[in-house]
Amino acid sequence: MIYFHAGLPKSASTFLKKKVFPKINSIKYIGQPNYDILERQTRYDRTTLTRFFDRTPLVWKEFGKKFFEKISKHKNFDKSKKNLISDANSLVADINDPVRLRNHLSEFKKTLKNNKVSPLKVLLFVRRQDKWLSSAYAETSPHLENPSKEHFEEWVFENLKSNSNYYYGPGIKINYNILYENIEKAVGKQNVLFVPYEMLKK
Repeated sequence: MIYFHAGLPKSASTFLKKKVFPKINSIKYIGQPNYDILERQTRYDRTTLTRFFDRTPLVWKEFGKKFFEKISKHKNFDKSKKNLISDANSLVADINDPVRLRNHLSEFKKTLKNNKVSPLKVLLFVRRQDKWLSSAYAETSPHLENPSKEHFEEWVFENLKSNSNYYYGPGIKINYNILYENIEKAVGKQNVLFVPYEMLKK
């Protein structure tokens, strides 16, 4: 069995990867895969899975077996146990299309099944959209020429406007209903867990 922690960014992912996941005794923690299976093309291609997810899902048919071979050689991997892969980068940058994510997860699941590992379970930590947007803006503001409250409001408006960035940028990513529906179609309702970031703080 593979648990796949897919993010979201700005939802305690780094804390979970460093302080929580490695200490769970009931799972084998693999962490974030970083293998040079596919060549880096953009600055967002930080990890193995971002390189996969940023390309057509057909990439799994040629390179999926090699990906599994790399994972299976990890010192913590145990085919007969519960394994956890964590990569919050899988939903960053331009990798925002829930339909493409669904198709990638379907191919990811096929890759595992072909190697006699199933099911694939997806874990996603989500955050109140208004808080998520303000946190995302704060992270990018040092790179902006004139960050301000007014610019933040313009940025939010553009990202939520359906004929502008919504179907490309963060807007579609934080429509959790659409995101959930597509992940569910890929792996099955019983294999999806969305956990609100706000609950973690308690």
